[in-house]
Amino acid sequence: MKFFLILSLLSCSALAQTGIISYKVKRYKKPEKQHELIVEVNKELDLMSFTLSYNKEFSYFKQDKSIPLNSLNHLMASATVGYIGPWFQYPIQKESIIISKVQADDYQIVHDKMNLADWELTNQTKTIDGYECYKATRNQLNERTLEFYTFVAWYTPDVSVPYGPIGEGYLPGLILQLIVADSYEYTVQEMTLNPKKVDIPKLKEAERVTPKEFALKLRKLRKVTED
Repeated sequence: MKFFLILSLLSCSALAQTGIISYKVKRYKKPEKQHELIVEVNKELDLMSFTLSYNKEFSYFKQDKSIPLNSLNHLMASATVGYIGPWFQYPIQKESIIISKVQADDYQIVHDKMNLADWELTNQTKTIDGYECYKATRNQLNERTLEFYTFVAWYTPDVSVPYGPIGEGYLPGLILQLIVADSYEYTVQEMTLNPKKVDIPKLKEAERVTPKEFALKLRKLRKVTED
């Protein structure tokens, strides 16, 4: 079944539409009692929106500009929902890349995650924004806690492009809703298919690093004394 879906996806790539997709983000499950800081971070989440722009070659996912209530809480909210910089997705290379900065230096943080084999596809469906969507799940290891957490993606084959929020994708259709670790979710708010113009910036030239290598660079900055 997966082999057939891969062939179908590749055969549709030449017909893939351009598009501009707007997502809202929120906590997936809110406990009855929340710490005051979490309440303030959630207020920042309520103000956030994100835009995915794509063509048949790659996509670009960014956080929209907004005026935060509190700058520190805004940064915490962004990190909470897996956003530390804009994402580029390249289906042919099967790569998702974050552009992020350490001090004055930019880095391409390369995630090899655009692989259909990582997803478990199901026949479960639901309707989102008028589109019939199918459920897919995949597990990812948290290298800090050494525990697995789950991504749940609801994608629609009616929009046959392999993109989604925060670098997730390579499914047989656009992800309209993404739920991460039962913690937060991205859900489509507005879709514009085949717009007259799609402005997508080019990937900035920078050193390519893995997520582990980038984490080590950040860790070195936090060191006060030599080991």
